[in-house]
Amino acid sequence: MFNRKKKHNNNKKDKDKLKQAKKKQKNSKSKKQKISKEEKRAIKERRKAYKKNNTKYDVEGGIGGDKDPRTKRDVRTMIISIIGYFFIILSIFGSVIGTKLYWDYQKNNTTKLGSKLEFKHSDGAQVKITEVWTDKKREVTVAKIGYPKESRKKLSNSGSSYKLYLRTSDSKPNIKMSYGILNGEGDGYLFIKGKQKDQPYNVAIENTIALTTDSVGKSSDTSSSIGSNEDDENIETAISSMNKDGSTNSRLDRDEKKVEDAKNKHDFIKLIINPYSESTKVYKGSFLDASGNIDYSKVVSQTSVESTIKNVNQDIKASKENLKRLNASKKEFEKRVKEQEKKDKKDKKKKDDDEKTSLSESNDDKDNLEDVKKSIKEEENTIKELEAKKKRFEDANFTKESFGDMQEKAKIY
Repeated sequence: MFNRKKKHNNNKKDKDKLKQAKKKQKNSKSKKQKISKEEKRAIKERRKAYKKNNTKYDVEGGIGGDKDPRTKRDVRTMIISIIGYFFIILSIFGSVIGTKLYWDYQKNNTTKLGSKLEFKHSDGAQVKITEVWTDKKREVTVAKIGYPKESRKKLSNSGSSYKLYLRTSDSKPNIKMSYGILNGEGDGYLFIKGKQKDQPYNVAIENTIALTTDSVGKSSDTSSSIGSNEDDENIETAISSMNKDGSTNSRLDRDEKKVEDAKNKHDFIKLIINPYSESTKVYKGSFLDASGNIDYSKVVSQTSVESTIKNVNQDIKASKENLKRLNASKKEFEKRVKEQEKKDKKDKKKKDDDEKTSLSESNDDKDNLEDVKKSIKEEENTIKELEAKKKRFEDANFTKESFGDMQEKAKIY
């Protein structure tokens, strides 16, 4: 049989080898040279300098744990960029919304007072929408249209020479419309009668009479009757989609064509009237009389007479103040002339040169006195004329006839 080797024999050999290795290592350490204190100090200084000159990076973990300055800089730049982009997007969005709100306001409110409207086929004659009034119940709305002197030479002073069109975004309203010019030489008055809603009323006033040679053949026919169905459709599209500058706000090509056709064939202006707009002035009473007809006297009194009388009163006040200054100047010059005459009497024996100078000064004062007296007479006459004008307006009783031959037919869409 085989004899098995005993384990403890091998273990003994291993232990002996380990002891010998440890002894050898101990001997090698003892053979090493000892380090001096100066060398130890130098090594320590080098370690300190190394730690000082080399950045220590600590990562604590989590968001923002990186302490590297470059990381902080990049994070700060990124945050600023995000905020900047946010405000840019916000401003673009705000501009789009603001523009939309502005155009919606323009389309839904009364045309800006003072706006100049042009009849392009009448040598560019311009009129101006000066005031828009409505009564308390919104049963009568009046738009006052001013005619400058130059435009009176190019446009008819008869209301029947104009065609009227009206369109709303809602269903066809139950209203009537008429147009007349006060006493033939005054402002134009557009009357809208009937219960009105808080909505824009798109109105077109078309001139049908050409008063200048350049306009012959360009304006519409001279009849005050309403035109063909095709023309009506073009006008209807134009007054509902045309902007103040003549462009169209419709996205449809066929609408643009209709607007262009209407502008080429018809000499008209477009305005928007909303009885509920902030710019529309409200009369606290009613513009209707007991019979349910328009009280023209009340309309003119509210829209024209009161403002005219107010302006006349201001002119009278200014003239009276100027008259006071002129009278004060008159007294001063009279005093100077008298003093100069006394002085001339005392100085008769003086030299000729002095006498000539004195006479020259005296003549200047006399001339100024005569000018002042003349100005006083002119100012007094002006005050008399203004007082008479004021009385005429106060005593005036305006009726439908005051507007001459009115246009009372209108195409309501």
